[in-house]
Amino acid sequence: MKGIILCAGKGKKLWPFGEWRPKACLPVLNKPVVERLVEQLEQAGISEIVVVISHHAEMVRYALRKYGSVRIVEEARAAGTAKSALAGLENENDDVLIVYGDVVVDDQSMREVIDCFEKTGEAVILTQKLDPTERSIDWICADCEKQQVRGIYGHPRSHYVNSRLGGVFALPQSAMSYLLSNPGYMMNVCVGGMPNKEAELAQSMQMMIEDGISVSAVEATGFCLDLDKPWHLLEANELMIESLFEKMETNEIDSSTFIDDSAWIGGKIHLGKGSRIGRNVMIKGDAYIGENVVIDSGAILEDKVVIGDGCRIEDICCIRSHTTIGVYNKIGFNAEVAGVTFDHVSLAHNCEMRGVIGSYTDIAAGCLTGSLRFDDGVTPQRIQGRMEYPAQYSDAIFIGDHSRTGVGNIFLPGVKIGCNVALWPGAIIDQDIASETLVVVKQEKEMKSWGSNRYGW
Repeated sequence: MKGIILCAGKGKKLWPFGEWRPKACLPVLNKPVVERLVEQLEQAGISEIVVVISHHAEMVRYALRKYGSVRIVEEARAAGTAKSALAGLENENDDVLIVYGDVVVDDQSMREVIDCFEKTGEAVILTQKLDPTERSIDWICADCEKQQVRGIYGHPRSHYVNSRLGGVFALPQSAMSYLLSNPGYMMNVCVGGMPNKEAELAQSMQMMIEDGISVSAVEATGFCLDLDKPWHLLEANELMIESLFEKMETNEIDSSTFIDDSAWIGGKIHLGKGSRIGRNVMIKGDAYIGENVVIDSGAILEDKVVIGDGCRIEDICCIRSHTTIGVYNKIGFNAEVAGVTFDHVSLAHNCEMRGVIGSYTDIAAGCLTGSLRFDDGVTPQRIQGRMEYPAQYSDAIFIGDHSRTGVGNIFLPGVKIGCNVALWPGAIIDQDIASETLVVVKQEKEMKSWGSNRYGW
């Protein structure tokens, strides 16, 4: 079996994080999604891997620069997952495992798809039961019964389906004709449905079902998440953090590290080469700390925290539970961080941030994020002009790459700030800010005479 990873999509709904990189290069636990998928396929015994790229192709090439055995195919224009899959095929007589480049899936679920295919020899789809909080109209979904797919629908109403597709497909060589005859859009939609003009791989699978060909369903045993919206980055990192620490049975401390006697560690830790835990540091639970990291001067890490290589975490700052800190971050005096930071982020001092912060972004002193609405309700998110209501993480904020905040900025729950944005000191950010924008605050001032005569001298 050969592996094909599809990385040609633009990821517009992930704004602002799709401007500098494709979805496949977004970091989860400080590793690009596509790199993680390549490693999963190799661990599953698939040695021949093709990655299909288009949008921000150079970023995928960069992410996979160490994987010389991976063949990269570049499409001039992404026209849908069925077209991309065909672009990755050298030989139509091959059995293939096709994986969407923006999915985060546990190792066991990936392995079970392959095992099912090897056992049955028929097409297999990874599925996940729809969560009661999810809207079926947000996904391409399936109606499954007894490990068989009875129908696949594009963004259907809930009573048609019970599962959503997980982005992993095992196909026998006989299925290739269905890719070639794909009509160029998802035909199987509800009355009134409005599909995009894209050749969906799911439509080819539906055509097989309509022709009486059996398609098996393997329900994800762990997790299977499509990075589709900004808050999915928080969800993916939290799922991977749980998986990481479940597998960590004992401390993993390199001999080149240093831990001060005054440090208090309340859980299992991984401490990479050259890293240092200094005076009065408190680690309240499990922590995965990369190489050449300095944690010093009373810094506090809560339970299940991941710290990337080359970071400085010091001076009574606090890293909240289930937070991923990117590589080469600087987090300083009295800063409080929760969520995900990408690489080279600076949170110098006296700030409180919760959400996702893009690469090379500077968080100034006194910046604060609101985490609770006055009505305790869910914060709506505008995605490409449409209002959505995330079941979780709706109060997080999202700041794009290469942006700069000003001293004393206040961010209301749920706001998104684009890339290359600069915010004036004291600005209250209560709406999404487009990329390449300078936000200037205008103040009205009234000057009056004042002095000792006001005090009766």
